[in-house]
Order: sequence, then C-alpha cells, then structure tokens
Amino acid sequence: MSKWDLYENIYDRLWVQRVSLQPTRERIIETMSRLKLPVDHVLDMSCGTGQLLDDMKTHLPHLRTLGVEPSRMGRAARRKGHAVVENAISELSLDDRFGCICCTHAFPYYDAPKQAIKTFHSHLEKGGYLLIAHAETRTLYDLMLLPIVKLTTSRAAYPTPKQMRNYLEPEFQVCDIIQVNAWYVPSITLYVARKSGDTSL
Repeated sequence: MSKWDLYENIYDRLWVQRVSLQPTRERIIETMSRLKLPVDHVLDMSCGTGQLLDDMKTHLPHLRTLGVEPSRMGRAARRKGHAVVENAISELSLDDRFGCICCTHAFPYYDAPKQAIKTFHSHLEKGGYLLIAHAETRTLYDLMLLPIVKLTTSRAAYPTPKQMRNYLEPEFQVCDIIQVNAWYVPSITLYVARKSGDTSL
C-alpha cells in the first residue's frame, strides 16, 4: 500500500488539497475555456480524488471527462460520479484519443518524465493540448516549503523551465507558460503545450 492509498477518504479535507491547490485548478479552468479543442473529451491524468474533474463539471459542463488514478484515491472520484480508470502513467494505453490532457501536481512524481510526455502525445487527437502544472524551486520560500510537502507525499523531482522544455520538445510546441500566483503556495507554473505537427491554432 502506498502513502497515496491512505488519503482515499481524507484528501479532500486536507488544506493542501482544498486551499493550496485551488489557484492551480482555477488557472487550468480559465485556460481550458479559451482553448479550441479538437474534441470535447478531456483526460485528467493522476486525478486523485477528482477535484479538477469536479471543477470541470461545474464550469465546463459540455466536456466529457475521464480520470486516471493509480492509487485508491480514484475510488473517491468514482464515488462522486466521475469516470475513472485505475492505471499508472507507465502502463497507460487507452483506445480513446483526447482533445486535452491535464496533469496537475503529478508530473514531478513520475519516474520516467520523458516517456510520460510520449504517452501523453500518443493519447491526444491532432491539435490536442497538454496542460502540466507543478511546483518549482525558484525562491527561498520554495526551498523551505517543498521539502515539507514531500513529507506528506512521496519522492519528487521538480523540473526547471529548461528541463520542461527539453521534456516537451519536439513532441509538443509550448504555447504558453503561466505563473500561478498565490502568496501561501510555492512557485507553481502551468505549461500549455500543443501536439507538434499541427499548424492551425
């Protein structure tokens, strides 16, 4: 049993989920509302208990959504009525192709980030978007806070902007880099990338 499995019934009540991650979800919803997706089918990778799926259902009700979560937290998302597949990024192989894939505060925990990018690419429709948001170590506050965050999660490697570009290219074209600003959270960056080889915007 992983540390994540233990959060199945309490994660939504934790401060880190209810409050500190809310600004990220708000920026993702704002960004998705502006994108012209090739299909209205969205994958939330490592969806946890489904809070981003909750927000999509409220603010973007026209979208069809699917969550993927390897831990028992996915059961909590299913109890809310969301469609969730229990799978890890390293084993993901779905028949569907999506207009957008979201990966929120999960990418630093992947053992093979470059392979994860290739997996995302293969699951997107032509013209599809990838939204990745995670913390970065850019300030003294980050250096102090992120080690504490790791105590409640698991081993993580927070990529720098340069590393993220190296991971994303050439499979994706980076369209936008958005800073998620809130004084009570570490530095968080949202990367908006489009599947390469698609020229129309």
